[in-house]
Amino acid sequence: MEIEGPLHEQWPPRGHQLLYGDLPLQPANPAVPGKDLRVVSAQPEADAQRLLLAFLPKVFRRPVGDAEVDGYLTLVKEQMAKGRRFDELLTHDLSVRNVVQSDFAMLNERLAEHYGIAGVKGDQIRKVTLPPGSDIRYYTQGLPVDPSYALADGRTFKDVDGFKQLILANPGQLAHCVTEKLIAHLTGANLQFADREVVESIVAKTKARDYGLRSLLHEVIQSRVFTQK
Repeated sequence: MEIEGPLHEQWPPRGHQLLYGDLPLQPANPAVPGKDLRVVSAQPEADAQRLLLAFLPKVFRRPVGDAEVDGYLTLVKEQMAKGRRFDELLTHDLSVRNVVQSDFAMLNERLAEHYGIAGVKGDQIRKVTLPPGSDIRYYTQGLPVDPSYALADGRTFKDVDGFKQLILANPGQLAHCVTEKLIAHLTGANLQFADREVVESIVAKTKARDYGLRSLLHEVIQSRVFTQK
């Protein structure tokens, strides 16, 4: 008999419930029930507000007022409106490399026109493949700046593209950084020296999956630094 873990005393596990509350889980492929389950929300904004009201007091370890919740909810709405679909990385367990550089963007017609990308029609946000060599940039008016710099280890870059390549050269270090940020964001506390071993374990476990973002998140919410804080 073979048993595949992790095993939990309750399902969904406590860490999942802390994040998603009572939102239902449904299989990505209805023909394969019980596999690749995903959180489903029929009313994303309303559910986001409800989950924030329940989760923020636990993160900050203090009462949280409506105004503070509204501030975070505004950020959620802004990101959804801009097509920054973080769930695209989670749904397909894409590598953390996509946080730095990706070959696709989540766009509708208005956003595509803003970034000079042709062929996108309609208001619906959808995944759009970017041509090789293209990139989405943010431009602001102002005086020219020198984007070149030298990292602490002596490596230098001339512009943002060079900086990206330096980061992508060490995906393990990038995954380590993302894991630390996930833990700090989800627990509302800075990592302690004793937590370094947990971070190293999470990064090692996800290496075979090219440091998939969903894999990292799952490992974080099942770790002691999340369930015991």
